[in-house]
Amino acid sequence: MLGKAASLLTIHNIAYQGAYHARDYDYLGLQAGNFNSDKFEDHGRMNFLKGGIVYADMVNTVSPTFANETRMPEYAHGLAPYLNNKGENYVGILNGAD
Repeated sequence: MLGKAASLLTIHNIAYQGAYHARDYDYLGLQAGNFNSDKFEDHGRMNFLKGGIVYADMVNTVSPTFANETRMPEYAHGLAPYLNNKGENYVGILNGAD
């Protein structure tokens, strides 16, 4: 059973958000109530990255520096409020291995 499985979303490049026309939302089979400004709706379009951030149990990205930068509006391409809402469940891990 996956009922208690946690989810992790990894952001590599925050500029690529998977934004599509709102008319395509119904095709996804998601509840209409999820198409709102707190979840999938973004300036009249649907935004998969935004929805993923909202619903993920934890979000990570390529480095602690990038995680800190994307908490600031000027670097987050509109997603800073949603990343900040994750609190300590948004972290950066070093990209690569020593």
